[in-house]
Amino acid sequence: MKTGFIQTQILKIGEVAVILRISKPTIYRMVESGRIPAYKIGGSLRFKLAEISTYLEKCKIKPAN
Repeated sequence: MKTGFIQTQILKIGEVAVILRISKPTIYRMVESGRIPAYKIGGSLRFKLAEISTYLEKCKIKPAN
């Protein structure tokens, strides 16, 4: 089984905080409010990289014409 592939696709809260450049408490609030999806595994939050990327795309500001 290729565990390296799985590990790069599943992120811990600290990794998401680094990617989004926001604090861990902000990540927790975003999860509680439903703004970003998360998974509870063994009592810890985990995130799918693809879903975080999708969230970023939704936050994109369209340039003015």
